[in-house]
This record gives sequence, structure tokens and C-alpha cells, in this order.
Amino acid sequence: MDASPLSPLGKKKKTSNTKQIVVKTLKALLALFFLVALSIGAQVSYMYGRYQPFFISGESMWPTLNYDSRYMKGDGVSTSIDPSSGDYRSPGQYLCDYGLMDSSDGFIDRLERFDIVVATSRNGDSLVIKRLMAFPGESFYFSEEEDDLGSFYVKKPGEDDYTLIEQPFYDPSIHPEWSEEDIALVEEAKGRGTIYRAPNEKFENLGGEQYCLGPGEFFLCGDNRAHSGDSRSSRGPFKEDELVGRAIAIIGKATYVIPVNGTPSYHVELGNYLAPWAFRWLVD
Repeated sequence: MDASPLSPLGKKKKTSNTKQIVVKTLKALLALFFLVALSIGAQVSYMYGRYQPFFISGESMWPTLNYDSRYMKGDGVSTSIDPSSGDYRSPGQYLCDYGLMDSSDGFIDRLERFDIVVATSRNGDSLVIKRLMAFPGESFYFSEEEDDLGSFYVKKPGEDDYTLIEQPFYDPSIHPEWSEEDIALVEEAKGRGTIYRAPNEKFENLGGEQYCLGPGEFFLCGDNRAHSGDSRSSRGPFKEDELVGRAIAIIGKATYVIPVNGTPSYHVELGNYLAPWAFRWLVD
């Protein structure tokens, strides 16, 4: 007789407990979502507040930057494109990497060997992106030995002997995305350490000879040494006041527009201001 009225009450209590659990779970998820959104927002605000944007057109830093800039993929055929631009999109428009650099006071003191550096061009009206190979006061040379072609040797101030400095950005084992063709091209680029563009064109004061940097001089070199105008050319070392910033991360892709008559320009699409699928740190 007494079991009948208790049964509905028991069900009602169970339903109430389930509802409370669902409400608490939803509140916890909303709080977590809010904290994550706040954290991401703070990080984005910090990065865009402290760091300045930079764009990479051309293939001088291929394959580290603008990985697909050397070839246009179309109908299964690799076709050479304009090496002064980036990934082909349409006539006069190319895609190129877009990133952030640290140009705050004292960034030069934080530079490390093999950092990617943004610097002023030879005529000072544009920016170039290269890799920092050697610091002021260091002596260095690129090997011309056939079985050691392009290897980099450095003697720091106060040292007596040169030391082989490994160049990890040329290591195919940490780049599973490279095809066999890419690896062959990378090896060729590394071997061009003492040569620029033409196989027989050596540079004054460099070649396979030892070179010593003076005070305030930095040696910058493109990863794609077969197609990079850098410190190996007649320009020589970059001065400290020509260094603009230290590349921190790649954010995504920008459109590089080359009008028939006009000044080339960059345009970042809304979805690429922060593209998680393309974000890549360039420093440890």
C-alpha cells in the first residue's frame, strides 16, 4: 500500500539530480570555454602588440619559407614559376608566407645562430629575410671539398681552430614533407655555399677562403643558396643598424599582388590573420 506513492517521488528525485549534474557540467564547460577564449585572446593581443608583421616573397629561404614557391602544381605537372614571387594563384597574384617578427628594443642581443632575420635591402627601400650564419668577430668558411660541399666552419673570437657547425635546416630527417626531388634540390642549395646563381661566379673575399667579420657585422645567407642575394654577394656583411627584427612565427598566407603598372603589395585575407593550421614557430 505504501510503495505506490513513494515510487513517483523517487523518480522525481532522480530526475532532479540528473538535471543538476547537466547544469553543473554545462557551467563548467562554459567557464572552460571562456578561459580558453580569454587565454587565446590575450596571447593574440600580446603577439600582435609586441611583434610586427613581415611578408616573404620569393624563394631565397625555400624550403623553410614559401615551401611551394619553387614550383606551381597543376595537372600533375611541376612547372617553374617566377622565383621572385610565391605560390601561384592567378596572373599577377601569388601566395606567400606571412609572419611576425620581434623588433623590440634589444632584439639583437637575443639573436642566436641560425635565427631567421629581417633586414633592409641593399638600397634600403624594402626588406629581405635571411638566416643569421655568423656574428661579429667570427671567422668562417664554406667547404669546397667534394665530399663536404657547402659545410659551414666557424672559429669564434679567441679560439684557435675552426669547428664544423651543423646546419639542421638542411636535415631531411626532420622534414617528412620533402619529396625526393625536394631533398635533391636542398642538397644542391647547400652545396652552393660559395657560389651564387652562376656556377662559375665566385665572390670577392669569400669563395672557399676564410672570412673574418668586423665589429657590428653579421653574415646573413638564404637557405636556397642557389637563388639568394645575401652576404655572399657584393653587398657583403649586414651592419647592425640594417637588422630590423627576428622572425618569431609564421601565421599563414598573404596574397602578393604584382600589378602591370604599379607598386607590388601584400594583402592578408581575414581568415589568415591567425590561421591555426598554418601557425609555425621559427624559434625554440
